[in-house]
Amino acid sequence: DAQPFHICRSAADFPLILASWKAKTWLALDSSGQPAAYLVVNQSGRSVHELLAADPGHLLPAAVAWVRQQPEESIRFTLKPWSLPAIRQFGQICEHWQAGLAIDVQILDWPLVLGCMLRLKDSLEDLPDGSLRLKILMPDETVALCLTLDHHAAVCLANTDAGPDCGDTVLTLDAASATRLLFGPLPPAMTLPGYDRIPAGIRRILNNWFPLPFSWPEADDI
Repeated sequence: DAQPFHICRSAADFPLILASWKAKTWLALDSSGQPAAYLVVNQSGRSVHELLAADPGHLLPAAVAWVRQQPEESIRFTLKPWSLPAIRQFGQICEHWQAGLAIDVQILDWPLVLGCMLRLKDSLEDLPDGSLRLKILMPDETVALCLTLDHHAAVCLANTDAGPDCGDTVLTLDAASATRLLFGPLPPAMTLPGYDRIPAGIRRILNNWFPLPFSWPEADDI
């Protein structure tokens, strides 16, 4: 629950969730025998779905200890986009890496999700202030949004509730294109049709804000 992005569930449900899809949970101990980190791995031990430590300095030692106990030479570690200390540390030693997209996602409340995710990214990277108008074409409706960031206060409102400070330029996208733009993993220049024709000020906002650090476990993970 100390993670900046987590699922609300009871402490009693936690062991059951960790054991789903026949996964196993391992506890890493420090040199004094105290808990240092935990790992959630698949049946073969070759894929670590989750590695968390109260002290970031224990992340790599726990990972190294796990790799040394496995017969396989290659172990895959899955890291979430908000786990910046882990990403920085693993990036120094990993042989290969890939950025995956959040699959099987359908956004039902765009203002709520975008506002939360922009606040999360701003807390991680200290984003520049700005505003952006979006129009998302859904199968049954059109969602018009105004997304603003002002002195670390991120808000996403329906355009009917937004003031004039949100600007005049409107980006109109279907739901699939909006999901790729907003949540990545590729940068806006690689996902947004007509990117070169967008005003320079809007492009700067797009490149600084997106993709947002949204991540959801695959169906076969935890």
